[in-house]
Amino acid sequence: MKLTLSLLAIVYLGLLTSGCRPKAQTPTPDESAPADEESAPTQENVPQQVQTKSDPVKELALGGAKLLAPSEAKTVAFSPDGRFLISGGGRDESESLLLWDLETGALRHRLAGLDPDIAAISVSANANRVAAAGVDPSLALWDLPKDDAEGALVRRLELSAGLVYGLALSPDGTLLAVTSGEGKLSVWNVDAGTERVFFEEAQSASNPAISLDGRLLAAAFHSPDSTEIWNDSVGVWDLASGALLWKARAGKASSLAFDHESKRLLAGVDGVVAWDAATGENQEAVGEALTAGDLYGLVVTKGGEVYAVSSDGKVFNETGSFDADGIPLWALALSPDETLLAAAGASRRLFLWNRQTGERLFESNAHGAAISALAFASETMLLSGDDDGRVIGWDLPAGEQHFRLPEGAQPKRRVMRLAVHPDGKRFAVVQGGETVHRLWSVDGEPLASFAEPVTCEDLVFSPDGATFAAATSYPRVALYETATGALRGGYGRAGDPTLQNLMKATSVAFSPDGKRMVIARWDDMLRLYDLSGDDSEGTSLPGVLDVAWSPDGTLLAAGIGRINKGEDTVHLQLIEVATGKVRAEVEGAPSHVQFTPDGKQVLGLADGEVRLWNTEDGSPAAVKVEPAGSAIRAFALSPSGMQLAVGDEEGRVRVVALER
Repeated sequence: MKLTLSLLAIVYLGLLTSGCRPKAQTPTPDESAPADEESAPTQENVPQQVQTKSDPVKELALGGAKLLAPSEAKTVAFSPDGRFLISGGGRDESESLLLWDLETGALRHRLAGLDPDIAAISVSANANRVAAAGVDPSLALWDLPKDDAEGALVRRLELSAGLVYGLALSPDGTLLAVTSGEGKLSVWNVDAGTERVFFEEAQSASNPAISLDGRLLAAAFHSPDSTEIWNDSVGVWDLASGALLWKARAGKASSLAFDHESKRLLAGVDGVVAWDAATGENQEAVGEALTAGDLYGLVVTKGGEVYAVSSDGKVFNETGSFDADGIPLWALALSPDETLLAAAGASRRLFLWNRQTGERLFESNAHGAAISALAFASETMLLSGDDDGRVIGWDLPAGEQHFRLPEGAQPKRRVMRLAVHPDGKRFAVVQGGETVHRLWSVDGEPLASFAEPVTCEDLVFSPDGATFAAATSYPRVALYETATGALRGGYGRAGDPTLQNLMKATSVAFSPDGKRMVIARWDDMLRLYDLSGDDSEGTSLPGVLDVAWSPDGTLLAAGIGRINKGEDTVHLQLIEVATGKVRAEVEGAPSHVQFTPDGKQVLGLADGEVRLWNTEDGSPAAVKVEPAGSAIRAFALSPSGMQLAVGDEEGRVRVVALER
């Protein structure tokens, strides 16, 4: 069968790893002053946002008033059911996760029991449980709150050693996969508090992923010693038996993911590599290079057509390109009905094209600074943010400004991301180095005010949009109510502010049902929180680099690693959430793993390739996508799962058939 995935956007790994983007070009004299927006032909639908840069987000801003915790946190996540945003509290909330009501913005719950410096958060797919990791090292897991009940502590576990590199709760929240700095991949039985080691033979493990069917565990591995057998590899294990199904060289994989059918494992390195999740077999790559410039982002249509933006000022596909007058681009968005493409970048100009005809429908230089973020709030509303903190809402049918946030409404700092609420009627502004304020309506009106300022790394809405999680610089995660901005709870505890936090934006994650949340850090702490409980304890796992839930929540894929060369090497395990049993241990070292939609396979990006393993037994899938020249750095599955887009470090984009 072919894979099925929702529309994915690829972010160029060079931007992810460097933590920066190209500097904006200085506008030419005729562009230096803001101008009125130009009208555009009527369109019915609007593209979705594609994040194409990764400057460190120092703060989350939601409008005019303050939001989050008393001080900073590093990781945030939304519960899958949309009730909460979960964030790590700062120094004044050093041992709590904060749960915020996404409807009101009010703080609803505090989940206590987490130690300082939150490294990662993970939420089970059923939204019942959350896990978080700290720096001590220890791990805490909570049941997410239900109705008026507080979140209950499920388990607290002490890690042996190593920094937490990643974690993943199984879809049902019963298993937690952890990758750590000591080079170990483990799966913990959340209820029993027992650990099952899947792999510990590499220096570092990261990006664990569990297939959606809960059968497979995948992880990425890396070592400074290029001679190590698991260096730059991806592994897939059977969660039930713990057997290593297959191992594949994949380069320094930055992400791993299973498709929705759990039949393919994809990885991003110097592009995208896909494997048969069961066997690890590669598929042959198809398609030609799309651009010769530096690749910053791409989107894939349901039919598998790929569009990419690059430094040479064009939006490319395999049959042609959309010219942006040579302006370097780093933001790209595709409308929900796939009829429109929006792009922006180094200058303050915004472009909109008809995807089918290539006609430029809309162009505006109304921004006074380089445009840094794009997002579609609905099929008729496009949001754009710039380096000066200005946000504009565009009425695409009219091609006119629908609103412009007033001067002073936002700090004059770069807009890192525009987070749109699931209902498409509200959005939050994420800025670098500023405090959280409030949510805004898509009419530009201020909504819930938040009274607790904080410098944040990111913000994530829960699946139902009722809450959102925010990560602060002092690895704390706070959960807020969207409607009121009230702080719902704090997770994690503040640590040494001099410690460098190496967490990814996805280090806080809600379970699909929004009942659990997991927090992970690079500094060997992983915690899983049950957001429905009120206990202060959680589950701790050692040396986790990365972890992922299987779609059904029954499996965790975790990569556990090591920091020092003399320590044990990394490994990947597929862990059954219900029992903590390691189903499979895979000989592979991808830096990131992802389950296929059906959970039957896990994908990994390592050694410049995307490989797949079967989650049933960890055996290599028949598919492997190898680089065509330079290493693959990013990948994305089409929503149907039939095609895989890969981008390499030389800016080439290819489309790979994923026949099964």
